[in-house]
Amino acid sequence: MMDEPVTTADVIGAPVFGAEGERLGQIDELIFELVNYRITAAVIGHGGFMGLGESHDPLPWELLRWDGALGGYVTGVPIEEDGDEEMAPGPMAPI
Repeated sequence: MMDEPVTTADVIGAPVFGAEGERLGQIDELIFELVNYRITAAVIGHGGFMGLGESHDPLPWELLRWDGALGGYVTGVPIEEDGDEEMAPGPMAPI
Protein backbone atom coordinates (compact mmCIF):
# COMPACT_ATOMS: atom_id res chain seq x y z
CA MET A 1 0.00 0.00 0.00
CA MET A 2 2.84 2.41 0.77
CA ASP A 3 4.52 2.17 -2.64
CA GLU A 4 1.50 3.40 -4.56
CA PRO A 5 -0.77 6.40 -4.14
CA VAL A 6 -3.69 5.84 -1.77
CA THR A 7 -6.95 7.66 -1.15
CA THR A 8 -8.52 8.58 2.16
CA ALA A 9 -10.95 5.71 1.55
CA ASP A 10 -7.95 3.34 1.67
CA VAL A 11 -6.84 4.73 5.03
CA ILE A 12 -10.13 5.34 6.85
CA GLY A 13 -11.24 2.08 8.41
CA ALA A 14 -7.72 0.63 8.36
CA PRO A 15 -6.87 -1.27 11.55
CA VAL A 16 -4.34 0.10 14.05
CA PHE A 17 -2.09 -2.35 15.89
CA GLY A 18 0.16 -2.00 18.92
CA ALA A 19 3.87 -2.77 18.96
CA GLU A 20 3.15 -6.43 19.85
CA GLY A 21 0.70 -6.84 16.95
CA GLU A 22 -2.45 -6.52 19.09
CA ARG A 23 -5.36 -4.72 17.44
CA LEU A 24 -6.02 -1.38 19.14
CA GLY A 25 -8.75 0.08 16.96
CA GLN A 26 -9.19 1.61 13.53
CA ILE A 27 -8.67 4.94 11.78
CA ASP A 28 -12.00 6.78 11.75
CA GLU A 29 -10.93 10.20 10.48
CA LEU A 30 -7.90 12.07 9.16
CA ILE A 31 -6.89 15.58 10.16
CA PHE A 32 -5.20 17.70 7.46
CA GLU A 33 -3.36 21.01 7.28
CA LEU A 34 -5.28 22.97 4.67
CA VAL A 35 -2.32 25.04 3.52
CA ASN A 36 0.16 22.18 2.98
CA TYR A 37 -2.36 19.36 2.41
CA ARG A 38 -0.43 17.29 4.93
CA ILE A 39 -2.00 14.72 7.25
CA THR A 40 -1.23 15.80 10.81
CA ALA A 41 -3.24 13.23 12.81
CA ALA A 42 -5.52 10.24 12.58
CA VAL A 43 -8.56 9.88 14.82
CA ILE A 44 -8.47 6.36 16.24
CA GLY A 45 -11.73 4.69 17.20
CA HIS A 46 -11.28 2.12 19.98
CA GLY A 47 -13.18 0.27 22.64
CA GLY A 48 -16.93 -0.15 22.68
CA PHE A 49 -18.93 -2.84 20.96
CA MET A 50 -20.11 -2.59 17.36
CA GLY A 51 -19.56 1.18 17.44
CA LEU A 52 -21.48 1.73 20.69
CA GLY A 53 -19.48 3.33 23.48
CA GLU A 54 -16.47 3.71 21.19
CA SER A 55 -13.89 6.34 22.15
CA HIS A 56 -12.12 8.53 19.60
CA ASP A 57 -8.67 9.97 20.16
CA PRO A 58 -6.34 11.85 17.81
CA LEU A 59 -2.91 10.34 17.25
CA PRO A 60 -0.13 12.29 15.47
CA TRP A 61 0.34 10.86 11.99
CA GLU A 62 4.11 10.50 12.43
CA LEU A 63 3.48 7.93 15.19
CA LEU A 64 1.81 5.53 12.72
CA ARG A 65 3.65 3.24 10.28
CA TRP A 66 2.10 1.01 7.62
CA ASP A 67 2.75 -2.72 8.09
CA GLY A 68 1.89 -4.71 4.99
CA ALA A 69 2.11 -8.05 6.79
CA LEU A 70 -0.55 -6.93 9.29
CA GLY A 71 -2.57 -5.04 6.69
CA GLY A 72 -2.78 -1.95 8.89
CA TYR A 73 -0.92 0.72 10.79
CA VAL A 74 1.34 0.10 13.79
CA THR A 75 2.04 2.47 16.67
CA GLY A 76 4.00 2.29 19.90
CA VAL A 77 1.42 4.48 21.66
CA PRO A 78 -0.78 2.65 24.18
CA ILE A 79 -4.51 3.19 23.74
CA GLU A 80 -6.66 2.86 26.85
CA GLU A 81 -9.86 0.84 26.34
CA ASP A 82 -11.88 2.93 28.82
CA GLY A 83 -11.14 6.11 26.87
CA ASP A 84 -10.50 8.03 30.09
CA GLU A 85 -6.81 8.59 29.43
CA GLU A 86 -5.43 10.57 26.54
CA MET A 87 -3.00 8.92 24.18
CA ALA A 88 0.51 9.88 25.10
CA PRO A 89 3.45 9.26 22.80
CA GLY A 90 5.43 6.17 23.75
CA PRO A 91 8.26 4.40 22.00
CA MET A 92 7.66 3.91 18.28
CA ALA A 93 7.04 0.39 17.10
CA PRO A 94 9.85 -1.01 14.98
CA ILE A 95 9.24 -0.75 11.26
